[in-house]
This record gives sequence, C-alpha cells and structure tokens, in this order.
Amino acid sequence: MTLPVTALSARRCVDSCSVHGQFAGVYTAPVNSSNIDVTAVTIEDIRDAACRLKNYIHLTPLITSRSLSEAVGVEIRLKCENLQRAGSFKIRGAMNALLQLSEKERRNGVVAFSSGNHAQGVALAAKLLGIKATIVMPENSVAMKVAATKAYGAEVVTAGVTSATRDTVAREIAEKSGAAVVPPFDDWRIIAGAGTVGLEIVEAWPDVETIVTPLGGGGLLSGVAIAATSSRAPETMASNRSSPAGSSPSTPRKRLPTALGPWPSASVTSPSSASASTTSSASTMTSSSTP
Repeated sequence: MTLPVTALSARRCVDSCSVHGQFAGVYTAPVNSSNIDVTAVTIEDIRDAACRLKNYIHLTPLITSRSLSEAVGVEIRLKCENLQRAGSFKIRGAMNALLQLSEKERRNGVVAFSSGNHAQGVALAAKLLGIKATIVMPENSVAMKVAATKAYGAEVVTAGVTSATRDTVAREIAEKSGAAVVPPFDDWRIIAGAGTVGLEIVEAWPDVETIVTPLGGGGLLSGVAIAATSSRAPETMASNRSSPAGSSPSTPRKRLPTALGPWPSASVTSPSSASASTTSSASTMTSSSTP
C-alpha cells in the first residue's frame, strides 16, 4: 500500500536547514559511539530534518489498537512506519543525510552497509536525488530485501555475515571511490532524521505518556527520545532486541527511560505480559492512561 506524500504540520524553514559544514565530508573512522557528540543532536536538528524531509516522506498514521488497549488497560496507538516509503522509518535518516551532501559528494556517490531496511532507505533516497549508491549487504541476506535494494537502482555488494565485515568493506569502497559513507545509526544526521517520528507522534497526540521503540543500533530511540523529551516529557522505553535471552522486562517507572526486553523488533510486549505482533517497520507503540 502506498500513501500519498503528505507534508508535516507547518514549520518555518530556517537558515539552519542548510548544511552543517562541520559535519560535511566522507566518514573514514569506524562506526562507534565515539564518532559523534551526542550533545550535537538537538531538537532544532530534528525540526530542521522535518523541514527537509516533508516533500520526500509520508506522514504515517498513528492508529489506535483496541485489542492492545483493552489488554494493557491504557490507550495504545501504533505509529505505522511499515507504511513509510521503502517500508520502514530508515528512509528518514538516509534522506536527511543525503540532502546535506555537497555537490562534490553527490557526484562521488554514497556507500552504506546494511542487512535490509537501511539498505533500501539509502537506495531509494539516492534514486530520488540522482545519486549513485553502493550497498554492502551480508551474504545471507533475505533475497527479497536484496531484490528491493537493487530495484531502487543501487549496486549491491555482498560481504561476509557480520556487521564488522560490511563496515570494513564499505569503507574500503569509500576510500577507493571517494563515496560518502552513510552509517545505519551512529550519525547525527541519521538520528535527527529518525527523530522526526517522535515529533509526529507528539504533534498528533499531545497527551501521549509513554513511547516504546524497537532498539537495534539506537538511532531511532535516540532521535525519538530527543524529540519527545524536548517537546514535553513522556516516558520513553526501548524494546531491546539485543537483550540476553531469558532476561525479564523491567518495571517501568514514571517519566524515566526503562529498557524492556528481550523482544525481537517484530513484537512489543507490555510489563503485564500482554503482547502484539507487528512488522519490524512499525516503529513505535505509544500509550496514554487518559480515558
């Protein structure tokens, strides 16, 4: 299903929508948390990202789930990023990053490493902007995701089965070609783009009290947390698909970040053991105790 491109609620495009020169250039360092200064990502960066993205992404619906609401005892709404372009929230960060490349960087193309959703997000963003994209994917990638990435016009290179291998190969390609590396999560532009999900949730539902996001690399959680807590102060919780097997969900505390796991990104479970299956691209579950 394809939704029409819809602009976000009116925001004034400010001069800061232009490229942040201090972050321009090709990334050559390994992707890790020391790559970026977390304090560099602000609510203004996320609002600027929303300004850039409004003509390129869908304003996805925030729908009420009656079955989940009845099971948990509070109103639950789902932010349907499975209806987003390229099938997930990943295009938000990818497009935000590509829109800030210099003309020289655009001519040299981009390279990304991903097992699927980021690959498709970068591939589609690059196609829309007329930029050459090379995506390094694992050898055991889901065939459908590889086909979709190629269908968006990207060149796919398969390498190994670990993210470390894909990272290394992508940076080797970047060094040889001059292409800009677009990391999957550990980049201020990616975080700011993903944070627009949080802005849309708070704008659509000002009374939201809790936001639950899937957690892989942390780009979505970081962006949503910044957006939500800068606009107001809902409780933000993460569905951590990386938690050790057998660990138990933590009891949420009002207004404090609480890790809830272990859940795959395809499911969201409440502390009361109620659960609901969704697609991995349906990024967030929100709730409010207000009747």
